[in-house]
Amino acid sequence: MTISLEKGTTLIHQQHNATWQDYIALRDSQATDWRKIAFYQGWLWADMGKEGPNHASFSDLVTAIFFIWAFLHPGEVYQSYGRCLLEKPETQACAPDLVLYKGDNIPKW
Repeated sequence: MTISLEKGTTLIHQQHNATWQDYIALRDSQATDWRKIAFYQGWLWADMGKEGPNHASFSDLVTAIFFIWAFLHPGEVYQSYGRCLLEKPETQACAPDLVLYKGDNIPKW
């Protein structure tokens, strides 16, 4: 598969059959400004759109609720990661809005 990375190429909500190398090329490209990207066993999805105000405010609300929960339960270990890229090389990658962890086995990058 070849993905054009030239400016003006529309990749909004497009799905492609792809390799891990195709995903890496799109992820690392200076020519694209993706907001969400996912790869799962040969399937590549890229969203070049911006996050709207309703979506952003809801994401912030969930983060605030998570903070209150963590404050009320100080005996537990919590971690949140907002808008980060998670990868399992060669098979999976995604960029979720929010990832919440509870417990001692929290990944560190």
